[in-house]
Amino acid sequence: MWRTLPILLAFAVIAVAAVATEMDGVGVTVPDQGVRHLTDDPIHSIPIPSGGLSIVWVCQGDQNDATLFICSMYEIYEVDPATGTVLNQFPSAEGIHGLAWDGRYLIQNGYNTGTMWFSDKHTGQVYYSQPSPGGYGIAWGKWDNPWDDQWLWVTDFQDQMMYQTDYYTGGSVVSFPVVGGIGAAWDGSHFWDSKWTTAELNRYDPNTGVLLNTISAPQGNPRDICWDGHYLWTVHQESIAWQIDVWLNAGLYPVTQYLNPRYVLTHRGEWFTINATIKNHTDMVMSRDIWLEAQRVGTTFTKMVEGPVHVNLPPGAYISVFRNLHVPNAAPIDLWNLYIRCGEQYPVWDQQDGILVEIAP
Repeated sequence: MWRTLPILLAFAVIAVAAVATEMDGVGVTVPDQGVRHLTDDPIHSIPIPSGGLSIVWVCQGDQNDATLFICSMYEIYEVDPATGTVLNQFPSAEGIHGLAWDGRYLIQNGYNTGTMWFSDKHTGQVYYSQPSPGGYGIAWGKWDNPWDDQWLWVTDFQDQMMYQTDYYTGGSVVSFPVVGGIGAAWDGSHFWDSKWTTAELNRYDPNTGVLLNTISAPQGNPRDICWDGHYLWTVHQESIAWQIDVWLNAGLYPVTQYLNPRYVLTHRGEWFTINATIKNHTDMVMSRDIWLEAQRVGTTFTKMVEGPVHVNLPPGAYISVFRNLHVPNAAPIDLWNLYIRCGEQYPVWDQQDGILVEIAP
């Protein structure tokens, strides 16, 4: 795998030089450390089915073909993120107050039922269920622990807690007190929750649970939230969903990157396709080091796949790169965490994203 993945970033450098750019943001000063209450910056909104409580971004390979899934407790709707048009609809497993996507399953978190359901994203068919420590938002994500390939972040409004949860058992591994406890989102490096009583969205340090930033929701009564790789979404019971650029006023994440699909099942000797998207949210050229790392799950082995590559991203640039990657015949059969990271100077990174690659026998 690591013999061919370097092509990804090399190709990205070429794409940066050729991309057409647009001015879509105003550069601002990055906020000081500590809790800051900042103004959000909605850039887009869509109508949604009445009573929407949960939202999640779902992509199976091409970031530009992704859709939003929205649940109004007992019905799940797949909608076009550009228009809000309903593309599909099916019943939820039970009363649902949280949705997550792991690349294979649409995960439904029960409203105070103590259960999460792993289901088909086309029909809602439940494949299996497991315990849930919280009854509200849920988000799938990867975080720098080589012994675990993936996590679920679960909120609970009654307890005012965020639970970092074992993906395979539903058991709580770490928990933090939060100020909202309604929605849940994972942006690749931090988790978020929402507070409907004060219309606020909150960003936390995943290592300590410390509240880092608070931004105002664009509308009252925010329920769930999700991250689409470059922007934050909120869903409101007033039948509207908002897309927010957290850079424009809050000064968070001037450059973001995203990998798809979230899960890859492959074998020795096979090819698979990966999509990387990179976004410069500012009106300035952003100089960044970008690199790709593979971590073999269950070990401390980390492989620098490519980089660091130094790039100058034009103002407003959005880059989408596809590559067909080959798995060598001698590649170890195992689970691999694959991360794309970027920062002002390697090895310090300020934003990352990760997917799971399974090399099966």
